[in-house]
Amino acid sequence: MVILVEGHTDFMAFGQVRLGQPMARDASLVAPLWIIDPQEDTSLPAGAVKFNGRSTDSSKPVSWQILRDNGSGEKTSLLTGQTKATGEPGQFGVFSFSATLKPGKYELRVTQVQDSGQADTSTTDTRLFSVG
Repeated sequence: MVILVEGHTDFMAFGQVRLGQPMARDASLVAPLWIIDPQEDTSLPAGAVKFNGRSTDSSKPVSWQILRDNGSGEKTSLLTGQTKATGEPGQFGVFSFSATLKPGKYELRVTQVQDSGQADTSTTDTRLFSVG
């Protein structure tokens, strides 16, 4: 992949990275968990909402929480659960789950669960979305 700035090569990004030469993504820098759907600030129809994501380690459960915005900036936990990513243990995998939601504003939080059963908050990903 070659990154161009305004259609030109040789841009110096951040004062230290010369763009315009072929680059490859470093797979070791991938986030442990990534929510794919819903996208940030998406508006979805009320009813069954499907959530999809990716995990770097399918052997670890994914803990999820849906919080509802009460309209004054505070959020209340509405639903919680756990799911597993599909894939070979210790490898990348995908996860999905559904929840029935009424109109409102929500936040989804997902976190990997360690072997000890404790949530590893350094792996948390979040998405804000609305329903209705």
